Amino acid sequence: MNPRNNVVSRRGYDQVASVDTPDPFTAVFHMKRFFAPAIDTLFAESDSPFRVLPRHLLANYPDLNQVAFNSAPVGTGPYRFVQWLRGDRIVLAANPAYFRGVPKLPRSF
Repeated sequence: MNPRNNVVSRRGYDQVASVDTPDPFTAVFHMKRFFAPAIDTLFAESDSPFRVLPRHLLANYPDLNQVAFNSAPVGTGPYRFVQWLRGDRIVLAANPAYFRGVPKLPRSF
C-alpha cells in the first residue's frame, strides 16, 4: 500500500485490515469488510492478480519501483530464476525443493 510504489491498482489489498503470520507457512488475512473476490483477486489468476511479496527481501526499500527483485523473482514453482539476458532469454534451473519433485529438465536453454 506504499503510495510511492507504481502500481496499476490497489484493489483488494486496500480492503486488508491486517495480516497475521502464526507460523512460517501461514498467513491469515483480516479484511476491513466483506470482499467476495478476495481469494481470486489476492491469490489466484484473476484479471489482475496481486502477489504476496517477501517482506524479508523488500521491506527496507523506500519503494519497489527499481529494486532488483523485479528482475530476479523468487517463487516456489518447479523452476527457480537464474539469469535474465535482456532481449535474449530468461534462464531457469530445476528447483530441488519443489513439492512435486525435481523437474525432469534440469535447466531451460
